[in-house]
Amino acid sequence: MNGLMLAPYPLPQRYTIPKDVCGICRCSLALTSDLARLKCGHLHCWQCVKGLPGCADADSSADKGMEDYGPLSCPTCHKGSELVERIRKPSASLVPDVCGGPFRDVTVTEAEGTVAVWKASYYLPFCVNQEVVVGWGDLNFVNWKLETAHIVAKLTRDTLAVTCKRLAASHKTADAIFEALRWDAEAEAFRAGLRVKDALASACQDQIRRLAGRKHKKRSGASFGEGSCVWVCGVVGRPEYNGLEGKVTAILPPNTPDNKSDVTRYHVCLSLCGQLVSLRADNLRGSDTPMTDAKLMAHCFRTMSLGKK
Repeated sequence: MNGLMLAPYPLPQRYTIPKDVCGICRCSLALTSDLARLKCGHLHCWQCVKGLPGCADADSSADKGMEDYGPLSCPTCHKGSELVERIRKPSASLVPDVCGGPFRDVTVTEAEGTVAVWKASYYLPFCVNQEVVVGWGDLNFVNWKLETAHIVAKLTRDTLAVTCKRLAASHKTADAIFEALRWDAEAEAFRAGLRVKDALASACQDQIRRLAGRKHKKRSGASFGEGSCVWVCGVVGRPEYNGLEGKVTAILPPNTPDNKSDVTRYHVCLSLCGQLVSLRADNLRGSDTPMTDAKLMAHCFRTMSLGKK
């Protein structure tokens, strides 16, 4: 999976906007409030980076899978690189992107020397736009893409669990472990991959409904019972929770002493440190059964049969 194999290192929490121009449009970076940082360290205008070969766009993603997009060529150093972060100045209209991930506060020294708190979110190079699946007319193919997304997501969560064990071994308290997990680049790369596969799975499910002649239904979150195995997705305020598996320990009906909101929430005991969290259904996904060799083999045979058509 492109972009997921990283040597362990923390994501930077401080940035300085250089008194330079964007290597693509030649506009001053000092006047830009929406920046993209590449893995090589160079900053460019976000809209400019979206147009680089290697980033998904609406015209090309209809006939390519997200995994088919390769690394970028940095316009500044001309070396192979990858999109890492989008860094934006806060505004009332600022919302997280589907695949861009939750916001993290970062300290930014602007070009004129002003120090401010901006919002950063992590990307994979092929995450700029969601997968376009409305052109896929073969129901078997869409079902195969959905199954592939679920399998890759499960394998990614299993690998993220290994990263969690690495961080847990080097920190003494739960708070320290989760803080390290929040800023660990390897962990965030896995979380980014999970965002992509979750978005792809949702798009495939919508397309399956279209092909079957069923009415489109917006995802509103499933219902879970006590003891349900789940994994966390799309939590903006605590990105370190995303991708972690756990078990539902209690159902919290709306407008009750333990849940003042208007929607049902769930107490979930996370597998990491036994952390207990309260989450809405739209931040939970049902956890797949363990990935067995037989299940992987069956998927491989299905892949080969589709390829022969």
